Amino acid sequence: MTAFWIKIIAIASMTLDHSAYHLLEPSVAYDVLRSFGRLAMPLFCFLIAEGYYHTHSIKAYLKRVIGFALLIEAFFIVLYLATGELYLLSVNIILTLASGLTALVLLKSGKMKYQILGVLLIVLVAFTPFDYGVYGVLLIVGFGLIHGEEKTLLKQFALLVSLNFVFIVAVPYLGIGFLIVFLPMQWFSLLALVPIALYSGKEGKKLQMFFYIYYPVHLAVIIGISYLL
Repeated sequence: MTAFWIKIIAIASMTLDHSAYHLLEPSVAYDVLRSFGRLAMPLFCFLIAEGYYHTHSIKAYLKRVIGFALLIEAFFIVLYLATGELYLLSVNIILTLASGLTALVLLKSGKMKYQILGVLLIVLVAFTPFDYGVYGVLLIVGFGLIHGEEKTLLKQFALLVSLNFVFIVAVPYLGIGFLIVFLPMQWFSLLALVPIALYSGKEGKKLQMFFYIYYPVHLAVIIGISYLL
């Protein structure tokens, strides 16, 4: 399975998740679609980490992701001003992906001063309202550091299980108020390891710009439909 098809699965998962969240009342269909939606974030994080190793220019790759994150954030600010929906200021998943990629680049730099900055960035994100927050950043860093090692899939499984346990069980139990808390359905994110296990290491068809355009547009369309219902 190429990166193209993993991205398609992630986009489909995300779209169904957002559609259920905005358009459906709590029901079996709602729970099923939102559970399937848990695959999206681990897959996007995996693809960002893979991009680090497959890009011809890490600097250009980083600039592109950060640039689109800022453009999309500006779009969501405009959407917030138009709708008054405050949560729109914290749904930009590209900010999380950009933060994770930046942290990975800093940690892989081989220079202590940059590695310290990478750790500080991870800590900083923990205090932000970014979508998926430090969970997403740690997934990207984890996938990036595991890349190419022996028993990679086993380590990826351990990474995802560990982070899910922390944010589903440990954080609410310990009452750490500033960290994100997930519902038990987040355990369905482990299913993301199936396409990851089938990954061939090849890019396949290119979808570089499509996702960055599709992400804000599909949310705007879904939110628009929700206002009409």
